[in-house]
Amino acid sequence: MAANLTYRSSRVAMVILPALLFVFQSGYSQTAAQTVTLQVSQIALLQTSGAVSATITGAGTSAGVATLSVANQTTTLQWGTNRGTQKITARLSAASKFQVYLQVLNPTAGVATPQILATTTAQDILLTVGRSQGSATISYTIQITADKGVVTDTPNIIFEMKNQ
Repeated sequence: MAANLTYRSSRVAMVILPALLFVFQSGYSQTAAQTVTLQVSQIALLQTSGAVSATITGAGTSAGVATLSVANQTTTLQWGTNRGTQKITARLSAASKFQVYLQVLNPTAGVATPQILATTTAQDILLTVGRSQGSATISYTIQITADKGVVTDTPNIIFEMKNQ
């Protein structure tokens, strides 16, 4: 009978002990830590609203005037950057028979420079643009002298965001 009692006691212990461990562990929380590495690359985005088309017809031009022009052709320039202080420049992709003047109007961020005569060398048009998104109107005035004759030209205006 002593052997039977020992056997029963060990069976009860085998059932009760895991149940007690479960009860004690259910109130115990476990944690784990994981390192997450986040990286944001430098972003500099520029976009224009579309092509600018200018036709010089001579309408409104006085006889004997050598320079023919068309003004107030506009487009919208938009940008976004998370980099430090930036500037936006403009240049012609290739030499042109036309004179292309452009000016930034009403920028939502940054400081516009005075009107420029675009050349193949980059020139500042908007300063102190940094960690911002914004837009501005670009106003164009296109001129040509009469001695150039009948001309069709399609230079691209290249806008670039650069460190200031």
